[in-house]
Amino acid sequence: AGIAFSAPFLKHGRGGDGDLYARHMDLNFHAPRCLIEALAPDMLARKYGRIVNVASSAGLRGYAYVAAYCASKHALVGYSRSAALELEGSGVTLNLVCPHFVDSPMTDVSVERIVKKTGRTAAEARALLAAQNPSGTFVTTDEVAEAVVALLEGDQNGATTELVGGGRASSAARGG
Repeated sequence: AGIAFSAPFLKHGRGGDGDLYARHMDLNFHAPRCLIEALAPDMLARKYGRIVNVASSAGLRGYAYVAAYCASKHALVGYSRSAALELEGSGVTLNLVCPHFVDSPMTDVSVERIVKKTGRTAAEARALLAAQNPSGTFVTTDEVAEAVVALLEGDQNGATTELVGGGRASSAARGG
């Protein structure tokens, strides 16, 4: 679950969509944080658990016109990295998957917005977004699922898997 609304950064705090910063932080950061804080105590008591947060490449860098989204994903990345350090040696792991643009319903909504705002065709808008990925192609939902499953099945803690599209990923331990 997540949201990604776009607007110039100076208009994120007001307007017809309300405070985009608050909305993004509530859903993209506070919701997963609250879920972790509700479930982790039982995992710690059992001395076993696996937590994988799906953030975004927007949590590792900035993108124009989505400052609120980037801020919420940076918050999730920072929280996850800090919590993973506190979980070290407990039997509970916390890792991150940070995909670039994914071929998903969220991207379809972004394409619709680009078409509406710019007059580009849907194909042009999709190509524009895919070109922003290091591979030049969208990340697939299967790639995201495979990365999550790999982290759930493993013992790695504090890792960040960045999905770049085209079946390529880079991993960094300890948020490196």
